[in-house]
Parts: sequence; C-alpha cells; structure tokens
Amino acid sequence: MASVRYLAMRDRGLKLKKLFAPKEQSISGVYRTDTKEKIYSFAVLAHATIEEYIENEVLLIAKTARDKFNASGHVSVPLLAMLCRREGSEIGFSDDVFSISGQKQLATVVSTSFIQCESRIGKNHGVRKPNVAKMFMSIGFPPSGACEAVLSSLDAFGHKRGEYAHKSPTATLLQETDPYTEAQETLRLIDELEVLDDELSEFKLLQGL
Repeated sequence: MASVRYLAMRDRGLKLKKLFAPKEQSISGVYRTDTKEKIYSFAVLAHATIEEYIENEVLLIAKTARDKFNASGHVSVPLLAMLCRREGSEIGFSDDVFSISGQKQLATVVSTSFIQCESRIGKNHGVRKPNVAKMFMSIGFPPSGACEAVLSSLDAFGHKRGEYAHKSPTATLLQETDPYTEAQETLRLIDELEVLDDELSEFKLLQGL
C-alpha cells in the first residue's frame, strides 16, 4: 500500500500537469514556444516534488531510528548506518568508565550522527544516482534489483531537469521537446516510484520503525 507521502507526491504531479502541460498531443508535433517553456517549469517543479519525497522519507526513517533508540535502546540498521557514516575525528575512550565525558557518551554520539545525517539530507540537491546513493547509504537502505530501472530513469530525469533549470533552451532543445510526451513520461516515472515506496515501507517495518 502506497505511503501518505507517496500519494501526496503523485497528486502534486497531477496538479502540475494540469497547470503546465497541454491537454492533448499535437498531431503535427508543432507547439507554441511558450507551451514548450511551460513544460520546462513543469519538469523543474516535478523534480522538486520527487526530491522532497525521497528526502522526507529518508529523514523520517533516520529520526524514528534515533527516537526509538533514545526511548528504549532499540538498535536498528538505520541507526548503525548513521553511526558508521559519522564524520569527524575519532570519539576515543575514557580513562574511567565511571567518568565518561559528555562528548564520549553514546547518547551524544547517536545525536551527533543524526544531526550530521539530517544536515546531509538538507544539503542534498538532486535525484541523480550519487544523490540517491548518499541518502540511502546514510540510513542503510538497500533497494532491490526491482528498483534499479526506475532509479536509472530517475537519474536521467535529474540530468534532463538540470538542462532545463540551468540553461536557456537552445533551438535544438525547443525543437526536440514534445510537451505532452514530457509530462506523460514524468507521471509514468512517479507511478513507477511506487515500487521504491513499497520497499521503503517494508524496510521501516522490518527495522521495527
């Protein structure tokens, strides 16, 4: 069953399509320039919606793992992953187990690891393969082979969005863009991301989160 965040992302994608994409495909393949420009806006906003969905899901898992540990000492894979990906100098040992300094306390190390993970997600910009890998590795989430195709499509979408967002559309880009097809492909990508959403939900359940 799809998560609430996934359904919100899908609804947002449909709303953006209504706002920016043509209702019908041009049989001749000819569109007004402003119609093509609108689809670039659609791609940028749809990208932001997908990016936000992934970031929020990863952050929720990280936060829940931290909270579960603080409340009951529950140790999960996301918690271990955050500790393993902790950045900075070694924590070191105390000379006396009865007088461990605050910085060396396990609770402090867990808190610092979570803060770093949270910051890493906050600084994320994109859905390319390196972006997704860093976020998923931060919580120890291993997507299965069933997600490989959709994550490759997501990477390609991220690359295309970069061209739309950071470059003025060239004559070639304007000529090659079919706004109707672009919108349909983006919504198809969102539909296919439900496989990833299912695996994230299963991962949370498996980790007792």
